[in-house]
Amino acid sequence: MEDLYVDQSYQGQGIADLLIGECARYTREHGALCLTWQTSVKNHRAQAVYDRCGAMKSDRWLNYTLSL
Repeated sequence: MEDLYVDQSYQGQGIADLLIGECARYTREHGALCLTWQTSVKNHRAQAVYDRCGAMKSDRWLNYTLSL
């Protein structure tokens, strides 16, 4: 999943949960074994959404950034 954004005026209504559920349904129907995404360590609100939907934090991947 690349970007998940819910407009501020619609936040807190379960829309992110519905969008994640739809992404999961679509990817499952197309043969994917998992759905992967990232968020900032500072984005606690997003982490709460992802925790609530049952996603597991991965310890298998490290993200690297090269500043230019």
